[in-house]
Amino acid sequence: MLFWVNGKTRPSDKVFIMGDFNSEPVSVGYRNCIEAGYKSTYKEVHGSEPSPGTWPTGLQAEFMDAGDPMILDYIFYRGPETLRPVSAE
Repeated sequence: MLFWVNGKTRPSDKVFIMGDFNSEPVSVGYRNCIEAGYKSTYKEVHGSEPSPGTWPTGLQAEFMDAGDPMILDYIFYRGPETLRPVSAE
């Protein structure tokens, strides 16, 4: 994904990548985004990723959405230094 996005955009472009990455902050996918110059919106606003996490959401039946909390959902961005998130929940 990063290869495709970075090939279609300029370094000065504002780029947002978001979704259910099924990757925790210690994963290769997360690290690849950070190393490619993207920032995690939540981490930039709050100083760290959410705790206990973004999953389970509690929105489905208990047996369908249960397990140890994990951080799996992100909004990554990159762009000029003037691009800064003001809120993330």
